[in-house]
Amino acid sequence: MRKKSGTLLFLAVGFPALFHLSCNKENRWDCIKRTGKVATESRTISPFTKIRVRGNVDVFIKQGTTQEVSIEAGNNLIPLIKTEVDSGILEIDNKNLCNWARSYKRGNINVYITMPTLRFLWNLGSGLVKSDDTITCDTLDIWAHQSGDVDLTVNASVIYTNMHTTADLTLHGKTNILGSWHVGEGYLHCEELQTEIAWVHSKSSGNDHVNVQTDLAATIDWEGNIYYAGNPAILLKGVGTGKLIKQN
Repeated sequence: MRKKSGTLLFLAVGFPALFHLSCNKENRWDCIKRTGKVATESRTISPFTKIRVRGNVDVFIKQGTTQEVSIEAGNNLIPLIKTEVDSGILEIDNKNLCNWARSYKRGNINVYITMPTLRFLWNLGSGLVKSDDTITCDTLDIWAHQSGDVDLTVNASVIYTNMHTTADLTLHGKTNILGSWHVGEGYLHCEELQTEIAWVHSKSSGNDHVNVQTDLAATIDWEGNIYYAGNPAILLKGVGTGKLIKQN
């Protein structure tokens, strides 16, 4: 008797099991539908000052006097790109199933946001979060806890970053105070962020890059280096093998 191929076994056993276990009425046919023609949908939602991103979605943020949210994606995917506000947080998630079955490329699912004030950003997904221009605010918290990169231009009094990820976090602009906590393999790029006072704690194998003018408190507890530009007063501590390195 001929042996069944792995593909046939999956189609006969695995696919029906996956279909019944993971699908509901909303996304039952995701695994067999195409992405569809690219379309744009505008959405009206409640006010928000914070953004939390999950899934393979690219997000582009622009500061403006009005609040706008629009989705650009294949028309079969748009209904399951969720944009819901909970307690002032815009929750963005790609609820389409079987994403492994589609050849996603960067730019396939885009969310465009215009908002007056951004106070907190979480990138918990695999997509890029990027600002289209300078974001001005008093205080901004940025958390990157998955593989999705963050690239923002910011003018803020205080910026706090929390990285626990393989992603890179890149900041441009200026701030009075930068506080950075870094665990993981990604890189912190703040060479183009003019900073007066910085506190940087690295427990990472990736490197941190900062541009500090007045005071730099650096703690290195792993192998990643901290590179700094400027002539700040230095306070260095930690038990890691990484180095604090001045750049010209």
